[in-house]
Amino acid sequence: WLLIFDNVDDLESMKLSNFFPRVSHGNILITSRRQIASRFGSKIDVDVMDDDEAIKLLLRCSFKNDPTQSEFEDARCLVQELGNLPLAIDQAGAYIAELDVEICDYHAIFNTARGSMLGYEPPRGVWEYEHTTSTTWELSYDMAEKLYPLSARLLDIAAYFGSDDLPLE
Repeated sequence: WLLIFDNVDDLESMKLSNFFPRVSHGNILITSRRQIASRFGSKIDVDVMDDDEAIKLLLRCSFKNDPTQSEFEDARCLVQELGNLPLAIDQAGAYIAELDVEICDYHAIFNTARGSMLGYEPPRGVWEYEHTTSTTWELSYDMAEKLYPLSARLLDIAAYFGSDDLPLE
């Protein structure tokens, strides 16, 4: 078996080891941006993607299977602005594919949205990549709100609940 604790950045408010199975077999994977998480076992540093990997991911996520040279250069500029972060690139690619917009048009939309979000400062120790992922998320949410207002409302409501003790039925 494999137990995954993903994005564990708040190590102070809970004792993570309380959730570890008490058996001698199996594996536990913890992902975190916090160096202190290495106290639970072996640490493997994962860096951001290089430009070529990031461009391939954006083109694949946006279904640009045979990009022109111009699209390729637009992709290079966008992924660099997104800090080569896979989550931000995946969100951008999904937006581009879903709305069938050009990469350069998405880049312009992203820059406009990022400018409006500069007043919001994510917690420093947790979000080293500042506004890239939060901006791509905000763009996707805004579009979902326009296209699927009930889905966006459900996300709004769900945001008020913690993940603990939610009924599965």
